[in-house]
Amino acid sequence: MINNILFSIITILSILTISRIIAISNLIDVVKGKKPWEVTVKENGINAFLCLLMVFFGWFLYFYFYIKYVRGGLLLPAAASEHGKAIDTLSDVSFTIISVAFLLVQPFLWYFAYKYRMRPGHKGYHFAHNTRLEMVWTIIPAIILCSLIFYGLKIWIKVFMTEVEGEKLTIELYAQQFSWTARYAGEDKKLGEANYCMISDINSLGIITPYTIDDQIKKIGERYNDVNNKIQNFPEPSKFKELKKERELLTHQLKVLSDINKQSETKAFSEGLDDIVILPAVGEIHIPVGKPVEFKMRSQDVIHSAYMPHFRAHMYCTPGSIASFTFTPTITTEEIRTKLANENFDFLLYCNNICGSAHFNMQMKIIVETEEQFNMWLSQQKTFSVSLQPQNNAPQEKGANNSQMALLN
Repeated sequence: MINNILFSIITILSILTISRIIAISNLIDVVKGKKPWEVTVKENGINAFLCLLMVFFGWFLYFYFYIKYVRGGLLLPAAASEHGKAIDTLSDVSFTIISVAFLLVQPFLWYFAYKYRMRPGHKGYHFAHNTRLEMVWTIIPAIILCSLIFYGLKIWIKVFMTEVEGEKLTIELYAQQFSWTARYAGEDKKLGEANYCMISDINSLGIITPYTIDDQIKKIGERYNDVNNKIQNFPEPSKFKELKKERELLTHQLKVLSDINKQSETKAFSEGLDDIVILPAVGEIHIPVGKPVEFKMRSQDVIHSAYMPHFRAHMYCTPGSIASFTFTPTITTEEIRTKLANENFDFLLYCNNICGSAHFNMQMKIIVETEEQFNMWLSQQKTFSVSLQPQNNAPQEKGANNSQMALLN
């Protein structure tokens, strides 16, 4: 915090100092009889010479960063997914074309700024139009850019539209400020339905099950009665508006819950009972190597972005919608640790969209392991129904559905 304040103060003082120097320079020019902002032949020559130096400076920067970041492997980590190689190839082709264009065009740009600088006795030639030249510099870049677009579209179709061979593992990534919660599909290989109105202290993902429906209707109903009683008792004017707004929200939630409850007559809503929820406190998820993994992503509050750089996966998590991304890991965590000679290395899931003050800390480890190791880890995790067991042992209220409670036992 102190460093940020000091940086801000230094920046402001620097701007003020530069502005004063410019003002003093203008006054000196006025005293000398020079018009403000008039550029002399000497000053123009200096600027032209500096432009010529920019050719060498630009080339130096290019090769320096190319050697350090591209050849040094700092630009992108090694791809750890099957589709990652195709994305890296597209990136390399794009980078090569951009590099060639930069290294060829920039020298001409800066040299022409030097060659055609303002000089006494020289008059610029007015070149109005040349159809052939304009066709060349329009058609050639268009062909190159269209080729890149079609090549990128081919890779996009391969990643998103190609049917995955073999059985895939389905995992939900649930984003909220400022943590990730994961949910694995259970033995039925399906994720249970969820709704934001179902979110509670025992159901952070809003999973719809027979028990959570009754529990949520009860809790929201109690809160509605409490708020309604406060409104009827004529609270302070400052609180009346807030209470009225809260009652409208609770009314909406009760309506949604009522619709869900009606659907439960035709839907069992039992698919979520065997789901496995990995809370943020665990801090890591596990996936098997060589097996397709489908990630379904949604958000509770603001727009987040699920970013897994080593797997070349990036997808926005938007409230009210579900996005998905499927990839197949090609290397385990242990193997890449050995390859990099770094026993502390971990694959990470980041939020790649600034979502608030603690955005920088919104991450989760991804452990890639063999299928046997993964199955052993998964078997040790509690299902959602088991996590509700302490609640199930509580005495039932009048009107509770015994058949629904039995599903959880």
